[in-house]
Amino acid sequence: MTLIGRFFTITALALGFGVALPHVTQAPHLAHAQPGDKPAEPAPPTPEQLEAAKAAFLEGKTLFDAKKFDVAVEKFKESYRLSRNPLLLYNVAFTFDQLGQKDMAHFYYSKFLADAPADAAQRPEATARLKVLDKELQRDTPPDGGEVKPPDGGGEVKPPDGGTGGKPRVKKPPSAYTAEDFQHQIVEEAPPGRPLDLTAFVPEDAGWQVTMFYRGGGDAKFTSVGMKPRYSELVGRIPAKVMAGSSVQYYIEVRTPTGEMVSRVGRPASPNIVYLDPKAKPRYYPD
Repeated sequence: MTLIGRFFTITALALGFGVALPHVTQAPHLAHAQPGDKPAEPAPPTPEQLEAAKAAFLEGKTLFDAKKFDVAVEKFKESYRLSRNPLLLYNVAFTFDQLGQKDMAHFYYSKFLADAPADAAQRPEATARLKVLDKELQRDTPPDGGEVKPPDGGGEVKPPDGGTGGKPRVKKPPSAYTAEDFQHQIVEEAPPGRPLDLTAFVPEDAGWQVTMFYRGGGDAKFTSVGMKPRYSELVGRIPAKVMAGSSVQYYIEVRTPTGEMVSRVGRPASPNIVYLDPKAKPRYYPD
């Protein structure tokens, strides 16, 4: 049996398709809140949620076997959201790996190693793969924890002559820019009870309008927020009061001043899911 096939079998059992494994009908152990924080720990999954998690898992496996990895990974993420079973994180990571999305695979392998039981069967494979991804990605990004602060405690640091290292920046007409010039790093987890600042980057002279849409657990409609400049990026905030339950959802649209769609990250029918975990590090600018 292949590695992923073996893990599918183990996870299926863990979700209740046979003999239950430890830690599967309860929420994973959560770290104690930091001083001054009192986030509510999510309740263990209900029997209905576990049944829905099993169904999502089986759909994901069928899609994975059909090599429809982009849809399969969303089903595995949904199964994890419902069950909070950390073993599923390996499935998510492995599927992102098949898609060639190394950064997302790195994120979920890391989360699997942090949250899964010490004796999880795939821990050695995940550890080895994470080391390879570290080298391949040549990770040179700032840590994603703590409050986001500008360098040296305040003010934007720019090179001379308009931020191009000594050369004057050449201004382009808006029509010269494409969707490839829009950047956003998807956020997968955040702590409950704190605001979440989502960030994006667009060229200053593109003239694009960037809007973030979010909704909390149980909300039927999305709330729209225009992303505003702060330092060298655009920021849209999900308020702390919305950051409750097990997850929040968001998507981002980029449009021209005339309303033409340039790019989007997620959409109303398939938004990005941010899992709320007290162990996650905050991501917001201080007010």
